[in-house]
Amino acid sequence: RLSEGIRQQPSSAFEWTDLANIVYVIARSAESEERDATLTHLINVTVHMPNRGRGARAASVAAVLSAFVHARVTDASLIGHLSSVLQSLPSIQLDDVQLIATVMHSMAVAGRTDTALMSTLTTRL
Repeated sequence: RLSEGIRQQPSSAFEWTDLANIVYVIARSAESEERDATLTHLINVTVHMPNRGRGARAASVAAVLSAFVHARVTDASLIGHLSSVLQSLPSIQLDDVQLIATVMHSMAVAGRTDTALMSTLTTRL
């Protein structure tokens, strides 16, 4: 099964650009226990992803944040890491109004506040 195959992959097998799609697919298709185990693995993968490289672009990271929130995952360490990654990227990547809206909406739905991230994003508007 897809979920089992994903859980067997080491963190190094994933890139930012792929994570959002994987999270969306698992959130929609896997059964409850399988879904939870796979999402837990993907959370662990994500919090160990480097801030740079492996496709770390603001749009990819925002998509990953949105996918996890869509899957109702609001883990503090996950959201904190994604926030940190976004803040570490070149500010020019944060100039897109749609990206800013996606991140702000995801943070609000997740019930998480990060004043540093919000400040960074609002200065880009």
